[in-house]
Amino acid sequence: MDRSIRIVLYVVFPAMLYTRTDAGFFSSVARLEKLVTAEREMVATVKQHIQNGGKVSTDMQRYVNSFENSFSASKREHIAHHPVRAYLLIKRLSNITSSEAQMLTGKEVQLPTAEDLHMTALALIVLQDVYNLDMRRLALGQIMMVSQSSNGEEFQTTEVCSEDPSSTLGPSDTYYIGEVACKENKFYQAVFWFNLTLERMRENEKTLLKVSSEPTDRRGLRRLDVLLKLADTVQKIKWDQTVFMAVSKLGAQKTDANGNADGLRHLSRLLENAISSLTKPIRTEIPHVNYENLCRLGVLKNRAPHPTLTCRHVRSSPYTYLSPVKMEVLHEGSPLVVLYHDVITDKEVQKIRDMALARMERSPVVADDGGNMFSKTRVSETGWLFDTEHTVIAKLSRRVEYITGLDVNWPYGEAFQVLNYGLGGFYEPHVDYFRDEQPALLTNGQRIVTFLFYLSDVEAGGATVFTRLNLTVPAVKNSAVLFHDLKRSLEFEKDSEHAGCPVLMGSKWIANKWIHAHGNEFRWPCGLAPEE
Repeated sequence: MDRSIRIVLYVVFPAMLYTRTDAGFFSSVARLEKLVTAEREMVATVKQHIQNGGKVSTDMQRYVNSFENSFSASKREHIAHHPVRAYLLIKRLSNITSSEAQMLTGKEVQLPTAEDLHMTALALIVLQDVYNLDMRRLALGQIMMVSQSSNGEEFQTTEVCSEDPSSTLGPSDTYYIGEVACKENKFYQAVFWFNLTLERMRENEKTLLKVSSEPTDRRGLRRLDVLLKLADTVQKIKWDQTVFMAVSKLGAQKTDANGNADGLRHLSRLLENAISSLTKPIRTEIPHVNYENLCRLGVLKNRAPHPTLTCRHVRSSPYTYLSPVKMEVLHEGSPLVVLYHDVITDKEVQKIRDMALARMERSPVVADDGGNMFSKTRVSETGWLFDTEHTVIAKLSRRVEYITGLDVNWPYGEAFQVLNYGLGGFYEPHVDYFRDEQPALLTNGQRIVTFLFYLSDVEAGGATVFTRLNLTVPAVKNSAVLFHDLKRSLEFEKDSEHAGCPVLMGSKWIANKWIHAHGNEFRWPCGLAPEE
């Protein structure tokens, strides 16, 4: 079944269905920002305990030292919004026990789990892959995107974040990330993370083969271990008889130091040749290449790619006559895609974010059987806000009604779905309308219009892209994008397929309002032709 049709979210009263345990630090940057603040408070308490003559475990002492040697002076946004810094934060906190932290601080402490570390590593894999980041620079805390010029021959680099000595990935980090890639069946990406591990080991002068023993890093990582893992991963992508023979011969020579060294060098040369011939696999279930290209375009230009856009003031209702709405037409054909500027205030944005943050839970998707499930194709957290909860929410719904001319009151319009994306957070290409085989979701008719508010700017990445329209819409705070999910004949707008690009730097907040066909029969009349 087509993934773009399958992954559609519709939940009635979702706050009643999911528990807080479904969320993690990886699934919301806003939650990670709170973790940064909590960490500093905890470290200050532990340091005071040590200064007063108190005893702590070796792991806790090592953790405090690592905190002091890191980016402790940085603002919390600088840590939570940077993928490498966020990974190092979660890794550092995952090395201590919550029981000791709770005993020292005197209050309950929520620490990152193994899933948080795994998913944060996966975020780095996705970001490097989608945005074609320079891996060597990434290991040094620098985010630099590499792209080919229009002639396809020269390479261009775009620096998103400069090099940060305090945000460096060591060999054990890059090796772990490679292992995560293998567990996620991303063998092509794993090859390059393992290869980067070898480079990092050489840079750290830890790969000099000695007669007595082979040097290792702090976690006991040996060059032999990495080469064998790299060889195994390469073989899973493309079988190579010479690599297989070299690994077999190397295994027979483990007791011979000189033979072992020769075997390692021989295997290294074979792997270099094998890696140079690898090609990136094409994912057939989604238009992946176009999706990635559009996402990269969102970082490079930070604007929609079409040069022939039109902008105008619109007075869609008497309420907007004295204060017309600024509308930018991104796609005037079918489906209609427009961007409204300055349609929500900073004060309203802050209120919505504050209300939603208190009820954020991991964003689910709809499974094949119609039930809800959590998927790695969607990394974000959701909070639902109803018009009856606050005057600001009701006022915002009325504004959507004035702009669209449609009835957005429940049940003809859904509650606001407020989302904050996680580390490298994204949502793969999908459509918002429901499948015909999901009648339980059609109680109030099909979704005919999506109205999406941007509640934050994003430093890099996080654009909304329409894969079939070749259209990129950057996340611009206080603006909103509208697009049709159905034609006026109520046929599916298959070209409304869209995706949320991975957040490369920053925190992405959005709020969706979906409007349904029921209740809008006279406001959404059929066109003069069946195809309208």
